[in-house]
Amino acid sequence: MKSPIAWRLALIAGLAGLPIGSSMCFAQARSGSSYSSTSNNNPLAGAQKQVHDARVEVNKIQTTMNQVKFKIQRTMEAKDDWKAAKAARDKAHADYEAALRPAIDALHKSPAYMDAAKARDEAQAKLDEASGPTGAKMSTEEINDVATQRTKAGMTIMNLEKSARENDPKVLAAKAKMEQADQDWKALLAQVDEQAKQDPDYAKAEKELTAAQEKLKQAQLALAQQAKSQEQAQEAAMKSREHSRGGGGGGGGRRY
Repeated sequence: MKSPIAWRLALIAGLAGLPIGSSMCFAQARSGSSYSSTSNNNPLAGAQKQVHDARVEVNKIQTTMNQVKFKIQRTMEAKDDWKAAKAARDKAHADYEAALRPAIDALHKSPAYMDAAKARDEAQAKLDEASGPTGAKMSTEEINDVATQRTKAGMTIMNLEKSARENDPKVLAAKAKMEQADQDWKALLAQVDEQAKQDPDYAKAEKELTAAQEKLKQAQLALAQQAKSQEQAQEAAMKSREHSRGGGGGGGGRRY
């Protein structure tokens, strides 16, 4: 009989659309016993397959919708306004990276950054050494202290980098242009969505997607309920066995 942990792993596999029995095999491998992924050994196999099949159908419909949108977008990208917007977006991103690079390079040479980086690297080296087979012995408290030092140093580095991005005038100007270019591009992409809604194949797939997503939701719910029932039955059986062993052990006691 499978452990409650095994049932939980089987449930996760089904909800995530993993191959049937994969998580159960993992649980059995950890417990040192063999396991076959056939439906005879996995009571959740049927429910897992329903989740898997429903997810495959959802993905298939979404792929159809994306193909329609991609075809429309490719056609629209041939227009001059689209070409100009894409070129402007690419240039704005390149300009931002070019403006940011000197600011980050200067930051990396600053004493505050170098001190924080050194503290982070030293803390990480201690943790790596402690986790190695020949590393120095460290207590749990010492490991926690070193881990805290590493986290603090990492936070300092993140704050310094954030300050470099937000306080440099050239970086801010380039960022504003990049964000505007992104907004212009998104406005064009919205036209693709509107055009797709007028496509018969897309409209049909959109309706099918709603039904498929509901079917997937119901299959996931059924799997979760079945897994919960299996786990409760497993726990009840374990308690029953423990109770029987406890009661049987008292047969050699004193009788009055």
